[in-house]
Amino acid sequence: MREATKVDAELAIAKGKVDVDGTPLVAVVADGSRCKRSYRTMYNSPSGMTALVGYRTRKVLFMGVKNKFCATCARTKAEDKVKNHQCFKNWKFSDGSSAMEAAVVVEGFKESERMYEIRYHKLIGDGDNSVYKQILDARPYKNLTIEKIECKNHLLRNFCKKLKEITTKNEAGKLDHRKLLQKNILRLRKGIVSAIKYRRQNKNIENDLRSDILNSIYHVFGQHDKCASYFCDEVEDVNYLEKIKSTDSNFYSNIMQPIRYLTRNSSSLLQNVGSNVVESLNGIIAKLIGGKRINFAMTRSYQVRVAAATVMKNTKRPLYNIVLGKNGHHQIQRQNKQMYQNELRSKTYRTKLKFQSDYVDPSYGEKSQKPDMTTEQFDDEKKNIFQLLKEMTANRDVIEKETVGQSASSKWLEYRRQLNTASNFGCIICLRADTGCESVVKSLLYSSNVDCKAMEYGWEHEQEAKLQLETILGVSISEYGLFIDTKNHFLGATPDGLIDNDTLVEIKYPISAANITPEEGIR
Repeated sequence: MREATKVDAELAIAKGKVDVDGTPLVAVVADGSRCKRSYRTMYNSPSGMTALVGYRTRKVLFMGVKNKFCATCARTKAEDKVKNHQCFKNWKFSDGSSAMEAAVVVEGFKESERMYEIRYHKLIGDGDNSVYKQILDARPYKNLTIEKIECKNHLLRNFCKKLKEITTKNEAGKLDHRKLLQKNILRLRKGIVSAIKYRRQNKNIENDLRSDILNSIYHVFGQHDKCASYFCDEVEDVNYLEKIKSTDSNFYSNIMQPIRYLTRNSSSLLQNVGSNVVESLNGIIAKLIGGKRINFAMTRSYQVRVAAATVMKNTKRPLYNIVLGKNGHHQIQRQNKQMYQNELRSKTYRTKLKFQSDYVDPSYGEKSQKPDMTTEQFDDEKKNIFQLLKEMTANRDVIEKETVGQSASSKWLEYRRQLNTASNFGCIICLRADTGCESVVKSLLYSSNVDCKAMEYGWEHEQEAKLQLETILGVSISEYGLFIDTKNHFLGATPDGLIDNDTLVEIKYPISAANITPEEGIR
């Protein structure tokens, strides 16, 4: 690794990539691997490794392994003293396996100056974890902020994955619209790839690429008035988008979310870089640990195999001829045959336990911690939200009819989440000027629906109270859905009923007044 770093540093100096004090600046690609398969559900591997690979040399510059387990320590009884040994446990069980990758990457950045007298100024990664946020928090270099470039392949793959998830959810939109999207997912990706290729050949215009990505959904669904001249010839297709906007705004909002995420990473898409150089190392490791089917995390076996894979990656030649001699290949074949026969003799069939957890991992996956958006990205998101609210206001009559029944309607829950209603507007207007709004924003965006006994009691008796009120007043109370204000698009109202279109009805049936008269309850 030291020799590979020297070559990478020389290439950086030749390209003029040096810091103000003459230290070479090297771009690296980072990714991690586990000794156990997670199947995207159980990230509890006992060991894991992460490598930093030089982008120019395609060789490993730094490698680290984290272990949760040491066989010697684990097998020592509680009352006995642990014998002197080389302990391989360097990670706590409570810290979680998914956080190993970020810890090793931060360690590699901090050790770069001491070990190799270089600095890593660019990090290329897949964006599936909180690595970049951890690096920004750690600040390994005093006067240098590391730039993050997202892997293009992962961005496009995750984009298609999110669109496929929309097509499988009933609450995401109407069935015919979801079927239409399912047929055009690959077409959307091809259009975005074509836009990236064209903009890279034309001075890397980032703003134009953002417009092309936002317009991709318009182009695929038949609206070509915003298409660039190179993108299409304005063929007269059926315009499905106008129908979707007017009759299924919830579906339109859902499909625009992954598209807007791509636009925020348009600069990374123009770089056209990927993390395949690290994926090849992960493939070598998987071969050396038996396809992640054998537990090598008990002692140092996993570290040795990762180190062997690193040497194979950097030298580009197998190691078995050096270890076993000229006939090493035949010895490996005999050993594999014997292991296969032993496995057949001792094979037992066990029932697999199905386990599914709702835990959201903050260190890995789509919900991993990310740095805050830039001011420009934040302003773009505000514009998109205001535009969405305007479109909802334009369709306020349709939305009101779709949300009759209120809490029993999934669309009512989705639309209400994007508006400020009377139930939560009081805490907003009562905020003092010197009081932070973080807790209010968090409660509005991330609070879960709480079905307590008091709320269930109110829902059960609401219809009964409405009938009694109609009898006492001698009027008819009509049910309505969600109303959106025509001037302030972010305000909404969900009354329990209307009388003659000029009187609002709001019903409260508190459980605290269950066994007393109305007069006593008022007092």
